[in-house]
Amino acid sequence: MPGHLLKQSGSIYGRGSPGLAGGGGDGISPACVVSSASSANVELPYSVTFTFSEDVTGFAVGDITVGNGTAGTFATVSASVYTATITPTAPGAVTVQVAAGVCTDLAGNANTASNVLSRTYVTLQLTATTAAPGATVTLQRITPTGAGVVVNWGDTSTSNIANGNTGTTTHVYASAGTYAITITNPVILTYIDLRDAQLSINSATLVSCTALTGLRVEISGTFNSTHISAMPLTLLSIVWGVAGTYTFNSTHISAMPLTNLTLNIYVAGTYTFNSTHISAMALTNLTLNIYVAGTYTFNSTHISAMALISLSATMAVAGTYTFNSTHISAMALILLYLNLPVIGTYTFDSAHVVASTTITNITVVLHATNTFSVAQADWAGFPACNTIRVEAALTQTEVNDILLGLYAGFATKTVTGGTIDLLGQSNAAPSGVLQAQCPPTTGYEAAYELVNDSCGVSTKHWVSVTTA
Repeated sequence: MPGHLLKQSGSIYGRGSPGLAGGGGDGISPACVVSSASSANVELPYSVTFTFSEDVTGFAVGDITVGNGTAGTFATVSASVYTATITPTAPGAVTVQVAAGVCTDLAGNANTASNVLSRTYVTLQLTATTAAPGATVTLQRITPTGAGVVVNWGDTSTSNIANGNTGTTTHVYASAGTYAITITNPVILTYIDLRDAQLSINSATLVSCTALTGLRVEISGTFNSTHISAMPLTLLSIVWGVAGTYTFNSTHISAMPLTNLTLNIYVAGTYTFNSTHISAMALTNLTLNIYVAGTYTFNSTHISAMALISLSATMAVAGTYTFNSTHISAMALILLYLNLPVIGTYTFDSAHVVASTTITNITVVLHATNTFSVAQADWAGFPACNTIRVEAALTQTEVNDILLGLYAGFATKTVTGGTIDLLGQSNAAPSGVLQAQCPPTTGYEAAYELVNDSCGVSTKHWVSVTTA
């Protein structure tokens, strides 16, 4: 009878009301499952399928909720199955979901919320900024292992980089502008070297480079060492020389199997370095150039077990610094560069570097509050050395001992040229007069003979000797 009410499952329906199929309703909301045949790590836009438990109406691309991405290329496969292409925005997690109430079944029941589909976008991204047409941008080295990768230069051009590549990859841009560069399949990259000043990077894009063993970055952008903390790096070389947003903490590299470490800090950022974090590493090359305020601790005990062939450390800002040359005495150093002009606890004895035939550069600059020991005989053993710089509040006797010691080894010199610098950090002047003397007996006479060799001792003359 018209107007008669039916009660079903606790709900009251009027005959002919829109809740009933065929004049009634089932009261069951359509469910949606979001799925994709893509892998857990995605590199490019990928397809997602939306499967409803029954036919629905009103479902459109705008009803798809995407975290860290956008939905497009929407297609209707059937009244219950739809597809869309998801384009990630930035490296990291990308989520896709259908919220409740965005569409209805044929009976008018609104849908329930779907599951959340998550993928990780892993494309390596760079930005190139060119100032004029015809600019060439260079990737110094991109090395994939096991397969090749593709560089999308951001202007519809691409370059293929083959498995095992160790050379440069270049591209010429027809117009000035800013271009988004992407490199596919970064999970197979083992070496990245970026030094073109036209490039910038956000280190968040490196998190997908899980196989990297070598990383060299000398470009601007945003860098946080937490993004590289899980990498099995054996070489890490970072130069912060152009303004950017930089954060570095040596705790993030402490578990790496590094053999080569270079940190050059020239511009403002948030920096923390403690040499205890590298003490377990088997480093052969260590370079630290620190010119900007931060929290720094360096103690040579932490490098004493290393077989370093190159040690270069410039600590030009306040920190907690301790150096004792006994800790490097067993190393077969080719390069020794110590520039520690700020207050610290420094002990240097020339006996710890005596008779080295491998050193080509000896630079020792220490704050005046140091303990420095010099023996003349220690300085006769550097035949391959072409740079000697010692500035450490040396007395006249100590300056004389270095110059006369070098003259004693002059005949064994194997390299032509080179410079000797004993001026600075309150060093005293040598004794005597700058004049020819065979053999020299004063510091100034030794300085003259090392350059001019009036005695005819060697053909491998030094170019200059600088003193107070």
